[in-house]
Amino acid sequence: MIAFLKGDETHVSYFSAGQAMFVYMVFSAIAGVQRDSLLIIDEPELFLHPNLEMAYLRMLRTLLRLFESYAIVATHSVFVVREVPARNVRIFSPSELSDVSIGLPSIETFGADIAEIANLVFDNIAATKPHEEWLNGLVKKGETYSDVKARLGSHLTDENLTFLRNHLATTREKMEIEETSGDA
Repeated sequence: MIAFLKGDETHVSYFSAGQAMFVYMVFSAIAGVQRDSLLIIDEPELFLHPNLEMAYLRMLRTLLRLFESYAIVATHSVFVVREVPARNVRIFSPSELSDVSIGLPSIETFGADIAEIANLVFDNIAATKPHEEWLNGLVKKGETYSDVKARLGSHLTDENLTFLRNHLATTREKMEIEETSGDA
């Protein structure tokens, strides 16, 4: 909530959780920054719509420039990473050799495609996704590519259909190998 006072009148504005968080973060940054400061910001994307994430980053960039200051931002947001050059991004990952590994992105993140950032920076390629599990379930029930496409084609993306086709091909290959090894 913010109250605006003008003479004897008071106007009160109520915010959503995201809007309230945005206002809080903006005022906190403005109140805390001094010349040659280092701001440490943990997950500014929490509760924020992507458009508010961008507005916050614009404000932060302006504030840091005005006060000749710096920020370290910990994030899981592809939108935040997209606004930062790769040379300024660090990826923290579990490591077999130590507790954590710190590396640079394998792509230029500044202005990059959101899906590419998700896949390469946040390791989305290796993660099993719920929609893939669902498609796997259809294959296990014996549905063919044609069955699924006829029934759900308009609701599936090209990526879903490609995944389904590849999964069915891989499943058939595994079955053929098992049948062949059983004959030996």
